Amino acid sequence: MNWFQFIGIRPLLLIMVVLAAWGVTAEVAGEGRIPDTTINIIGSGNIYKDNISAGREEAIANCLVSAVSRVVAELISEETIVRHFQLLNDLIFAKPNTFIREYKVLTESAAGRNYRVLVQATIISDQLAGKLSNLGVIVSGKVYPKIVMFIAEQGMFDTYPRMWWGPDADTRASVAASAMADILLRRGYTIADTARLQASSLSSEISDQEAVSAAIDLSADVVVIGRATAGIAANTMGGDVKSYAGNVNAHAIRTDTGERIAMIQKSFTASGSDDTQGNNVSLTEAGNLAGEELAMQIAAKWMISDAKPKFVELTVEGTGGNIAHFVRFRGRLREMPRVNGIQLKEMMPDAAVLMVDYQGSAKALAEELVKEDFGVFGLDIYEINPFSLKVKLTTQ
Repeated sequence: MNWFQFIGIRPLLLIMVVLAAWGVTAEVAGEGRIPDTTINIIGSGNIYKDNISAGREEAIANCLVSAVSRVVAELISEETIVRHFQLLNDLIFAKPNTFIREYKVLTESAAGRNYRVLVQATIISDQLAGKLSNLGVIVSGKVYPKIVMFIAEQGMFDTYPRMWWGPDADTRASVAASAMADILLRRGYTIADTARLQASSLSSEISDQEAVSAAIDLSADVVVIGRATAGIAANTMGGDVKSYAGNVNAHAIRTDTGERIAMIQKSFTASGSDDTQGNNVSLTEAGNLAGEELAMQIAAKWMISDAKPKFVELTVEGTGGNIAHFVRFRGRLREMPRVNGIQLKEMMPDAAVLMVDYQGSAKALAEELVKEDFGVFGLDIYEINPFSLKVKLTTQ
């Protein structure tokens, strides 16, 4: 029995034939979006007491469920479908119209007590993938972001918060952060390797901007900043049994836009008589909860992007008396593959500020610019920030 039979459509009432699968509708497929999918599918309904209309409606309904399930099967693995089937059945297969842009009956015919229809349905694949991502289901073909975490941890036996970065970096692994990383990895995310970062040069009380800059150096897409704590809670249960409270507070920021895309606060209370075990269990479980919530919140913002332009503010100095060079520079900039557009924000006597719609970070743009040959003039890139660049036109 294949998984389509689980949906509640009896095999004899459904003949699924994909006649024109995966029709791409370009006008609805924005940047970072999955194109709509058009499927032709045959479905069948029973005619009860000569009620042809009811049989026709049943056949159409079966087609729509089958069309949506077909796209789900392309977005996620069979193993994932089986594992999350009840969730998928309740929130997706039971509401197929939510994910259908339009449908039409191409042809239809009654045969005895069966009524068959050929339906062409257009599935809003991006919206369907978004729902799957929001449910925490890993979507095939989606590139999940690379994440770096700055989680300071203060357990029961720590006098001060310990962290893997800063002048007093502690090489011991954070219990909560390790649990969070394990969850994120299982959800399809990538965790950045921090070994090549000069961690000791970072501030112990790291700011969002400093963390974003460090994450960009590691080519990470998202940075998570927060704190984990554990301690003995007030409740006891006679004898030596105590309760241990673990807490994780964190937020996540996109490195390309600076947008805060997730904020979490999770806690877990463990009980027992062993302080070490209570400390570790409370931090681990709080980290697990935080990881699950992070995975869903980041997916909701990242996977189904609203395709808004991502601007890098580019200040170009040395334009005074060199307008021809500036025009040439702007023309070359516009031709770069990852540049979608340029807007002039401000023009000054010897400088101009451009807003560059760029598919990447300011650092990535700088790395592309430094490779360009501008001929009669050069480019001095003297300041790189997470979301802005400053350059100067120089004569050869």
